[in-house]
Amino acid sequence: MKIIVTSDLTIFKELRTLGVKRGFVVEKHLALNIKGNKNISKDVLEYIKTVNNIIFQSKNAVKYSERLHQEIQKNKKATMYCLGQYTKTELKKYFDNKINHPFSKYSSENLLKLIIKENKNKESFMIIKGEGGRDYLERNLIDKGCNVKTVNTYERIAKDTFLEEKVLNADSKNYIVVSSKLALQELIKTIMNFKKKYPLILVIPNNRLVDGLNTKDFTDVLIICNSSSANDYAKILEQYDEEK
Repeated sequence: MKIIVTSDLTIFKELRTLGVKRGFVVEKHLALNIKGNKNISKDVLEYIKTVNNIIFQSKNAVKYSERLHQEIQKNKKATMYCLGQYTKTELKKYFDNKINHPFSKYSSENLLKLIIKENKNKESFMIIKGEGGRDYLERNLIDKGCNVKTVNTYERIAKDTFLEEKVLNADSKNYIVVSSKLALQELIKTIMNFKKKYPLILVIPNNRLVDGLNTKDFTDVLIICNSSSANDYAKILEQYDEEK
């Protein structure tokens, strides 16, 4: 089997090492380019100095928010939130603040449940994310009476060509790992010319990613939670490969 990763998956290196040991191929073919946004308003820079809570919606939100880091570091009392352990690891490179995240099933929905449980109603929040990212947390926190500001620190730009036909195997299954809707939209357009020649299995972190999109050209669609380890990923795909 062959695993094709289309985004900057944190477990990629470990997954590739497992592939070498266990006889499957893992390659990275990125669907999107990431461009940082350096135009941060003075209002955002002032707000973040005293805000009660800061939410980073992705690891890229941490990496591409350098313009904010100096001001955030002045706000030692702010509680930080993120969707999972990989973003937390990135945050700990820069900040000493308390960092909370769901312990399983990383999602905005589960992060909101955690925040509600901590009784943060009426407190102030800064949400740091990418342009076009979900506004689920913003909408629901405002509904709870919180003061919320959002800043987009990066944007995702689709590549003209990211997956060439020569990359795919005709005699074994190709598992294509996708973690963003924009990447999936580009993938669907890309495979139109050779969809019937190759067994293509789409691997996504949740059903929400395919909402409104036509995935009938894939042989199958698998859901693997984005909190899964490299070993869990490998086991699930190896078992599927053997059974099918």
